[in-house]
Amino acid sequence: DFSCAVNSSNINFTLLEGTYSLTANVSNATVTSGLIANLTNSSQTIKIDRTPPIATTSNFSSQFVQGANLSSKNIQGLFTINLSIHDIVLGTETVLINITNRSSGISNATLTATREGGTENFVATINTSHYIDGSYNLTIIANDSLNNLNGSAVLESVIFDSNAPTLSFSCTPATVEEYETVTCSCSGTDHVSGLNASYGSSGVSFVTNPPTSQTGPSFEVGCSTQDKAGNTRSTTTTYS
Repeated sequence: DFSCAVNSSNINFTLLEGTYSLTANVSNATVTSGLIANLTNSSQTIKIDRTPPIATTSNFSSQFVQGANLSSKNIQGLFTINLSIHDIVLGTETVLINITNRSSGISNATLTATREGGTENFVATINTSHYIDGSYNLTIIANDSLNNLNGSAVLESVIFDSNAPTLSFSCTPATVEEYETVTCSCSGTDHVSGLNASYGSSGVSFVTNPPTSQTGPSFEVGCSTQDKAGNTRSTTTTYS
């Protein structure tokens, strides 16, 4: 509660943040008895807010974490970003998500998140196929209606990887006689997200067909590899 005498329309409020009821008593004359005549009362609710919305990297939905690997080969590259942004007094007005390539430092896009009904939840869709493979920072830019802005929440090193690993595969000799040994070599490399170590043996899966107990004129040997974003490459070769 407070009271003050003013003769202009500007008041410098130094109150704590919150919601207040402002009542103005206005008079236009003073009678000789000392009483104020023509008194008018006017009341209005005001909100004082100096703090920007609360936004941290933990507000991102679970698949968006530091070091996450996202591939456009999965679900056509469309990923939904869910954010929960809270503002104590006024409520959050707008939420933007800036996407910056870490290597070049260039801001590639700024997405506008949409509020879900009357909640504090915001949602946006990102299509990773629109970006070159690499590491990106995702920054939340949250603002309230008084332009208290928070752009401090930066989710670093989110990997966009739309290409499968490279695969090197060979078997020698290409023609063998019974009881001879065919030696095959298979290796994969991925310079963006890296190989998925839990796929096959250290990111490479090697399949022989048929087993050595069978005979015939031609046999197929296959090899495949997978990166951490789920992109897979496979190849085969034959020996006689």
